[in-house]
Amino acid sequence: RRLPSSMKDSCKTIKGKNFLCRVAPQDIGFLTSILEWYHEVGILRTRDEEKGLIELWVSPFFEEDAKKMIEYLVKGGFVKKFEVIEEIGDNWTRR
Repeated sequence: RRLPSSMKDSCKTIKGKNFLCRVAPQDIGFLTSILEWYHEVGILRTRDEEKGLIELWVSPFFEEDAKKMIEYLVKGGFVKKFEVIEEIGDNWTRR
């Protein structure tokens, strides 16, 4: 999918949602690959590989798509688990 042309100018200041999530450690690479392909939906960053902790930034334009994608991946057995621990704001640059 492509962003509608009406949204292109606002892309410089997109404020999405950032979630701390727990997944099966062996699924991190797969999830990263999926989100690299659908980069307009969200971006994944690994916080702690051994514990399966990831940070998921979701675009405000594709929140419903992100929810459906995660639901599909879990229900379809493509990933073992995907637990949203908490919403952690939109500060993607913090460490």
